[in-house]
Amino acid sequence: MNQKFKWTLALAALLTGFWVHASAPSGCGGSWFIKSSVKQAAKSNPNAERTKLGLSEEVDLFIRPASTPNAGQAIWSVKQGNGFCNPDQGVSTTYTAHHDVDQVTIEAKIGQETQTISFTVVKPTGIGGVLCQHNPGSPTRTQNSAVCDLKLEFEILPTDVSFYKLSFREQVGTSIGTGDYGAV
Repeated sequence: MNQKFKWTLALAALLTGFWVHASAPSGCGGSWFIKSSVKQAAKSNPNAERTKLGLSEEVDLFIRPASTPNAGQAIWSVKQGNGFCNPDQGVSTTYTAHHDVDQVTIEAKIGQETQTISFTVVKPTGIGGVLCQHNPGSPTRTQNSAVCDLKLEFEILPTDVSFYKLSFREQVGTSIGTGDYGAV
């Protein structure tokens, strides 16, 4: 289905409050389409229908209009790239992006008719917005004890996708101390 037809259906639904049940123009692939909605908004791109995703990001996919005959029998699959759709059958699914850079095409099939939607999966490119400060509520310093406390806030770049499913772990570092805190 071409983008112009999708926008026409979406605009009609917005203006009238219900989905228009119309046949798609010739070559558009039918009267139904795939709608997407990312699970986590990106800081600099609030568009829930964005097609650029961060590693391991999740996006909900829906057959629209939901009243499409046999929509509940739709079979979802990853036709190109990696990641997975769960569940693989029904009117909706959740696509989870792979943990590596990828170009992905998801297919929904109802009977003999198919529709696809494509995504680009990107990796972090850097760290920005670093804030480093004393961590309130951490132990207080007392005589004959060493306390190190730090509150570090940062954002992962790019900010037009979400990396909410990634986790980070601090590596063990080498301590360097002098004076009273020197190695014993």
